[in-house]
Amino acid sequence: MAKLYEKYITVAEQLSLSQQEKLHEVTLGIPIVIKHCYARYFEFSDSFNYVMNTTGRYEDEIIQFSFKEILQQIETADENRVQLRVILLLELISYPLMTRQISDILNVDVQIIDLCIPSLIDFQCLSRTPAEGMEKYEINPEIRLLTRALAQKHSELSSKIRNNILSSYTVDKQLDYSDAELQLVGLYNNYLSEQNFLEAENFIKDQITKNPDSIVLKYYYARYQKNYKRDAINALKLLESIREKSRNHPEILMLLIECYVDLSIPNFEQASVYANELTGIEDEDLKIRLAEFYVRWSTAMKMKRFDDPFEERARQSKYKDLAGHALSILQDVKSRTHHVYYLLAQSQFNLWDYVSAARLINKAIETAEKQGDFTQSTYYYFRNTINNKELSKNNLVILM
Repeated sequence: MAKLYEKYITVAEQLSLSQQEKLHEVTLGIPIVIKHCYARYFEFSDSFNYVMNTTGRYEDEIIQFSFKEILQQIETADENRVQLRVILLLELISYPLMTRQISDILNVDVQIIDLCIPSLIDFQCLSRTPAEGMEKYEINPEIRLLTRALAQKHSELSSKIRNNILSSYTVDKQLDYSDAELQLVGLYNNYLSEQNFLEAENFIKDQITKNPDSIVLKYYYARYQKNYKRDAINALKLLESIREKSRNHPEILMLLIECYVDLSIPNFEQASVYANELTGIEDEDLKIRLAEFYVRWSTAMKMKRFDDPFEERARQSKYKDLAGHALSILQDVKSRTHHVYYLLAQSQFNLWDYVSAARLINKAIETAEKQGDFTQSTYYYFRNTINNKELSKNNLVILM
């Protein structure tokens, strides 16, 4: 920018430092685009804000001129717009994906994805990222200006793809695994669906021996240890062995949290280390499970008592904070199942808001009955607990 300004030093003052930073952000630091912006500002007297607001848009001449050949290929030559959808997906998701994952999200046959990838690489739209024998693909940083413009231009298609990411790209599908591993997981799940638990365990143990570096096989075996064998200790060993290798994958962190809570003496503090890593997670199922962790921790703290008044006040403050945290997570959950209402009721109860807790547990019971689930005796017991607390509170007010 300093070099560019030498040409305009007699015309006007240089852009301020904050303006230069803004320009660098908008142009993604691409030299030819920065030069284009300087010309618009200093030679054609466009206002700085106007230049910033229009640069990088689909209609911008720098987009149409610089990426003319690419636009022709992905918007015209490719009649089914598969290449366009691949580009939009990788722009929206912002991290490398395997062709299998791209296929899952876009609901396009993986063979078709495999056919369109080489063309996008030839046009320098995509970059390859090696991932232990399984290639991944991401947007070439040098065309980020184009991909951002395409996402704005094709906003309706971008919105559909964004919805696909949320609905179809579930957390377990985000785990890296090959087609061969996918087949092994399918066989393992078949054993479980037929309740052949011994065969399932022997099969997956044998496959882990043959594939000792497989993240996904160890993940599924850890789930088996926790859910079927109730062996949180061995499940933890498996999960800790793949946590770093999985780059702290959200599903693995969540399973670690649940295992630490399921220990004979729950280790909430260690679980909270991993829970902090999941702050801001978008997956609804994970949000609910994370909120359940904070509710369980809050309830465990609520059941303790300390003789020391300072420790007792700290304990009450702690379990209220935990309940409040659970509540804030659940407020962002759109699906209102009876289980979600139950967690909301528990959170309000631990915050001493018995009126809200009673309303929410009634909603949980009502929703469970509508869904044909009449086995929720826990809900009725909790409603009685809330009612007794509210009655005790009212009696105390009368006596005072």
